[in-house]
Amino acid sequence: MSETVQFFIKETIAKQENIQHLGTLDLELMACSLLGVERSKLLASPIALNQDSKDEFWSMIRRRMDGEPLAYILGKKGFWNLDLEVNNQVLVPRPETEILIEDILLNFNQTNLSVLDLGTGSGAIGLSLKKEKKSGMSIALIFRLMHWKLPIKIH
Repeated sequence: MSETVQFFIKETIAKQENIQHLGTLDLELMACSLLGVERSKLLASPIALNQDSKDEFWSMIRRRMDGEPLAYILGKKGFWNLDLEVNNQVLVPRPETEILIEDILLNFNQTNLSVLDLGTGSGAIGLSLKKEKKSGMSIALIFRLMHWKLPIKIH
């Protein structure tokens, strides 16, 4: 008989002292991602966790315990008015950056606003402004310096 996700989370936290610092919320969000359900459904009704799902859940827990950001494990991060795809090739958008979006929307002419987001990773700034404005131009450029080979002369 398979156990429920809720029971698995409670038992895991109770039995594993080294993962108590992860907290219930991280574990619930990982479970939601793994099972493809909203958190409200996870909290409202018992959901069975089969052995394959349990193994994958443990894999996610180990990654988190090793310090990997939760957003990389989930593959997404909420930012402003978007759910952005993220992975280990981009920095996780920070909540403080949302203040920049708010300031731009409050202080700049929105009818003719053009945005050039250089060195973007997830595209958080340019994409949020574009979606919020509904007009204008937003360009995001990704530079991967490791791929650039610049000729250097030493004299």
